[in-house]
Amino acid sequence: MEVFKSVKRSLAFFLPLLFYGCMDSPKDPIRIAMNPWPGYEFLYLAQEMNFFEEEGVQVKILEYSSLGDSRVAFERGQVDGMCCTLVELLVSKSRTNRDPRLVFVTDYSNGADMILGQHELTCMADLKGKRVAVEVGTLNMFLLARALSQAGLGLEDVEIHQFDQQGMETAFVNKEVDAVVTYPPVATTLLNQRGAKRLFTSRDTPGEVMDVICVNKQIIDTRFSDLTGMLRAWDRSLDYAEEHPEEASRIMARREGIQPIEFQSALTDIQVLSCAAQDFSSEGMGEIENVLESLIRILDETHQLTSPVSIGSIVDGSIVERMFAK
Repeated sequence: MEVFKSVKRSLAFFLPLLFYGCMDSPKDPIRIAMNPWPGYEFLYLAQEMNFFEEEGVQVKILEYSSLGDSRVAFERGQVDGMCCTLVELLVSKSRTNRDPRLVFVTDYSNGADMILGQHELTCMADLKGKRVAVEVGTLNMFLLARALSQAGLGLEDVEIHQFDQQGMETAFVNKEVDAVVTYPPVATTLLNQRGAKRLFTSRDTPGEVMDVICVNKQIIDTRFSDLTGMLRAWDRSLDYAEEHPEEASRIMARREGIQPIEFQSALTDIQVLSCAAQDFSSEGMGEIENVLESLIRILDETHQLTSPVSIGSIVDGSIVERMFAK
């Protein structure tokens, strides 16, 4: 009898453990690095509205102050993916053993990325010999090179000073630099409060400045359905912002540190894309590859790539394509 009781006690202890072991262990959240930029904020809105959880996926947004910080976090393996431009994607591809893949285009910048000058400057040609603040290793260098080229100048014609976005705002206000390559929310503050003047914007290079979500290839291989859920949540954020524009703007502007009306104004210079608007057809891929080739050329000229990059292994449209497969 005592033996029987002992067996019962043992079963009572081990059966719950056996049952627990048969259950699926909870997955770690997909970690996405994100810096302040209005086009990325719909991921933040999805988090605040619990759209990720409702789509059955755990996503953790890690906030960084700049594109460069997001890229470094990705390269160190601290995040699984990042919201970034094609520049950060290419630089990470060349500098590390990680394998970043573009899986989604969040937006096109149609004027939101810009070069701002002190009030006495009138055009890009006035920057010859002047001090320009940029985030090296980011889209800043590409935009500056394109703007100078259109003005008949080159990168060698200006003094480049490295700052993150917050640092260049301070440097501009203190007149330590003559111009900055920036974007909202910093650009919003400088234009509205500091008397900055637009010298060039991404509207002058249509279709060339795109923002993306990229993730390490391993995440695509192991968390495909979770990534699909994350993009469904993105679309739900767009729908919510259309149906409740004031509330959505209030939530997203809060993280940016600007007023809702300023956030809405910034979005007028940004074309935010839904899942259905993604174009990974041969024509769409050709346009992306043309931009990538231009970026690689400029990044090579400015010594920002440490090894050759093959554009054939950068874009993966399979997640979006699977979502709309019949």
